[in-house]
Amino acid sequence: MRKKSIRIIATVIIIMLTISGCSKSENSLEHKLAKQEQTTQLRLDNTTTFRWDSLCFIAPYMSKEEIEKELSIKSEIIEDNYYDESIIYILFICDNKIVYKITGNPANLGFDFDIGKYQKIKKLSPDECVFSVINQNDFVTYKLKE
Repeated sequence: MRKKSIRIIATVIIIMLTISGCSKSENSLEHKLAKQEQTTQLRLDNTTTFRWDSLCFIAPYMSKEEIEKELSIKSEIIEDNYYDESIIYILFICDNKIVYKITGNPANLGFDFDIGKYQKIKKLSPDECVFSVINQNDFVTYKLKE
């Protein structure tokens, strides 16, 4: 009887740890981006807690090999981007290494980026990552200022 109770408690603890590990922390960049207040100008590098020297928006329908070739970076973090236009795929790069990745459906993330048209990859420096932020109905849109 005692062994059965220990197994049940262990199972409950494992499930709780798994669930809490899968949710985005309030300190995560995704959480911050989804909760950003509306403003006419925001530098993205003021929102991040890590150093980066370029931000890359990856177009849909690109293979891992194609992305690596375009960026001149080999990384296990890079994945195929065979999703349609509705999925965000963003890589933050520092010293030619990927330091952070955001992928997902904007509806699930709570935010989206409007950066205009581009082919394959749009690479921006921190100085170029200035956005106006529109927060409507708890959904945040980052519009690139040009």
